[in-house]
Amino acid sequence: MPEDNKYALWLVPGGGTYERLATLINRLAKSHKTPVFEPHITLLGGITSDDEDELLRLTHLLASRVEPFEASLSEVRYMDEYFRCLFLKAEPTDGLIRANIEARLVMGELVTPREFYPHLSLLYGEFFPVVKEAIIKDMGGSMEVAYLAEKVKLVRVTGGPADWKALGEFRFQ
Repeated sequence: MPEDNKYALWLVPGGGTYERLATLINRLAKSHKTPVFEPHITLLGGITSDDEDELLRLTHLLASRVEPFEASLSEVRYMDEYFRCLFLKAEPTDGLIRANIEARLVMGELVTPREFYPHLSLLYGEFFPVVKEAIIKDMGGSMEVAYLAEKVKLVRVTGGPADWKALGEFRFQ
């Protein structure tokens, strides 16, 4: 399968929550000279296919099988990974876990198996832990965010964040 056919399913917050998180992501990206990206929790990554119409059909099917649920984010954390440089940990609620399981079932063999570690990234990049800890300290150490996850977005995640493209968005039933 070609490397350029990578996709992910995102849970994107709406309204004021979206604006609040997008503003924070933009501010951090600007001050640390890193890419800007849309606020999201990756419901399922590692999807490969050469048939976007089929992926859109499967994403629509997924949305018909999942009920809206509350996504709850709290603790600011970091890892030594580019895409998990600095993030808000998503609480593994029943709704979120069920949605991930359903996504895995619907996408089936198109998914590369990987651990589900739900989070909402705030900063991409490679920084020493002391820099990440200073950013967290400046933010106050935690940030309580909750929103109703009521839709799923299929995104082509080829290349870097500037190249990513949303292909479709579907409301949960």
